[in-house]
Amino acid sequence: DKNIFSKELFNLFYPAIIHIPPIRERNEDVGFYIQDFLDRFQKMSEKKVACSTRALALLRSFPWPGNFKQMARIISYLISSNTKGVIEESDILNLPDFKSISNSYNLKEQEKQLISRALTHFNGPYSKEAAANALGISKATLYRKIQEYGL
Repeated sequence: DKNIFSKELFNLFYPAIIHIPPIRERNEDVGFYIQDFLDRFQKMSEKKVACSTRALALLRSFPWPGNFKQMARIISYLISSNTKGVIEESDILNLPDFKSISNSYNLKEQEKQLISRALTHFNGPYSKEAAANALGISKATLYRKIQEYGL
């Protein structure tokens, strides 16, 4: 009646503050939400798409800085663009969001990718010599690396 807000009334309406941490801080929940989005988008697109165990592990290990919106967008894209019926690890690693984390600290994998790109970039009779020069290694080292990595 007096238009005064009492402290007791405030406590009645606002008994506790609930803090819900972002998904990146709830690792145990990530798998559940990934599976939920997979199921939901498969029903929406009327498409059956499986997810390989390595791809699922990669999705679970991702930090999800964009939280649920990013997760939903990525899984929706993976399902809608899939033509093989199985989401593979390579499908995920080709996404822009995952390029920065794909084997970022694995030196051998980085070396293999760099050599592979140099070999495809240089063509012609002296392509291996040009690739070796561009990589800053000898031709013998390049041949040894090609054999080592099966390129």
